[in-house]
Amino acid sequence: MVWHVDEAKSKFDQVLEACLREGPQIIARNGREEAVLVQVDEWRRLQKVESAE
Repeated sequence: MVWHVDEAKSKFDQVLEACLREGPQIIARNGREEAVLVQVDEWRRLQKVESAE
């Protein structure tokens, strides 16, 4: 799901729960996707893949 930054800030607990249940959550600002909230296990997996390249 894509969350507007203001909504993500005011509903951070919901964004976090959605991340844990549904996977990565995208944060948008001014109509542009800017960041992604991911579970820590996914972040660590991505870090390992990146360092292996």
